[in-house]
Formats: sequence, structure tokens, C-alpha cells
Amino acid sequence: MAKKIKAARLIIVALGAMATVAILALWLVLGNQGFTSFIKEVISRARSFVPLATLATAGWGAYKAFRGWEAAEATKAAAEAEAKKMATPVAIALVTDDERELVLPYRPLRSQLSRSEVAGVLGMFQPSVPGGRLRQFNLSELSEVFTSGKFSAVLAGDTDILRVPCPDDEFLVVSEELARRELARKAKEGQ
Repeated sequence: MAKKIKAARLIIVALGAMATVAILALWLVLGNQGFTSFIKEVISRARSFVPLATLATAGWGAYKAFRGWEAAEATKAAAEAEAKKMATPVAIALVTDDERELVLPYRPLRSQLSRSEVAGVLGMFQPSVPGGRLRQFNLSELSEVFTSGKFSAVLAGDTDILRVPCPDDEFLVVSEELARRELARKAKEGQ
């Protein structure tokens, strides 16, 4: 944009210099009295063009205002689309080698999704171990999710589900824990 402005300024300066040289040359050719009468004639004729010039200027201003409004609306629409995309919940699913899939019940918003959030969600659905702590989610395949582009695709909005490869034993532990929690929830509601 700065190059365009600089080029426009140079063109305006060049046109001004050319007009000055042309006026001086005309003055030298016509002499002082002839030049004065010529200028008076140009001014009297130019008065009839003033309304046209005003109309042209108003038309150009309206065109530029429309283009500015158009650009503002495009920016606003892009920002709204980005906000909508970032407010979309993302499902996290465990997938085994034989394509069994378990979608976890917690779905963070895309704007909140991070590596630590994914690890935290996976850790949320682990059973308790003696001492009241949650069992550590042992998933070496999690690093593959982050390095393969799957995580980036979810962040970019290409997909709304993050599929995490999972060994059968981890899949079984998480599915059993989810089933146990669901039974506990239903028992609590039944009281």
C-alpha cells in the first residue's frame, strides 16, 4: 500500500511540474496581455464544467465509500466465521486398530483446545487407583496425534473430531470407567 501511495504522489508531482512548464511556455508564446486574456477565457469556460467536476467527484467518493463498506463487511464476515468456528465443540474419540471408536463425553470448545487440554480430557476418564488419585493415562500414541497434523487439522476447523489411536487395553479401561460412571449417575438420579 505504501508503494502505491508513493507512486501516486510522484505522479501528482510530475503532472504539477508539467502543468507549470506548459503555463510558462504559453505565457512566453502569447506574451503578457495575450496570456491574461487567454486565462480569462479559460476561467469563463471552466465555470460551465464545475458542476460536472463536482458530480464526478461525488460519484468517485460514493464509489470509494462503497468499496470501503464492502471491505469492512468482508472483514466482519470473516471474523464472525472465525468466531463461530472457534466456538464449536470438538469431540475426542479413542480409536483402536480394529476401528472401534469411543467418543468421550466431554467436548471442549475449539478455542480452548490445546495439548494440555487433550491430555487432561484423556486423564479425566481414568479410574481411581488406591489413594484416591486417578490412574495415569498411558498412551504413547498421543504424541503421534500432535506430530501427524491431526491436531492441527482440528484447530484449523477442517474436522470437529480428534481421533486418538488407542491400544485395546487402554480402550477397555476407559470404556469400563465410562460405563461405571454412567451406572453411578443413573443410580444417583434414581434416589
